[in-house]
Amino acid sequence: MSKDIEHNDTKKDEVIIDVAPIQDSESKNQEIQEQNENHEPRHMDMSEHEGGQPPKKKSSWWIIALIALLAIAGAYTAYRINLEVKYNNVLNIDRFYDGIYIDNIAVGGMTMTEAEKAIKDAQLVRSEKVGVTLIWDEDKVRFGSKDVDITFDTKEKLKKAWNVGREGSRRERYEKV
Repeated sequence: MSKDIEHNDTKKDEVIIDVAPIQDSESKNQEIQEQNENHEPRHMDMSEHEGGQPPKKKSSWWIIALIALLAIAGAYTAYRINLEVKYNNVLNIDRFYDGIYIDNIAVGGMTMTEAEKAIKDAQLVRSEKVGVTLIWDEDKVRFGSKDVDITFDTKEKLKKAWNVGREGSRRERYEKV
């Protein structure tokens, strides 16, 4: 339907009014059926799905759980490897551990041979200072280290000091050292 509002040689205005027919429910159902036949996609609301529930999304929680589990396992493995390296660097050495003393001589960091020499040198100095004086009535007799047989249990002390931190579990050994 069209209607001329004004008719001029220079200008022509026209108003067009278009009225769409109102669809009833029967024609709407027919339109839906035609869409299904033409395989045109259409949107479903919740009431059109089975049970009135929206379709379930595929869950990916197990992927997240697997990633978390792998991260935890990786962190634990890195921790254990680091601990083993630390234990090996501290415990598996062929020297006396730091902080070990024999007769007030620091042997930490020394090999067995170096420690034995240091201990024997110190014992020699000490033994020269050793002396025994015997007094009988008014007579005095002095015996020095050359006159008296002086012995030290150097090997036993070295063995005992060497075993500090070398017996027990790795953790016990590490705590001692």
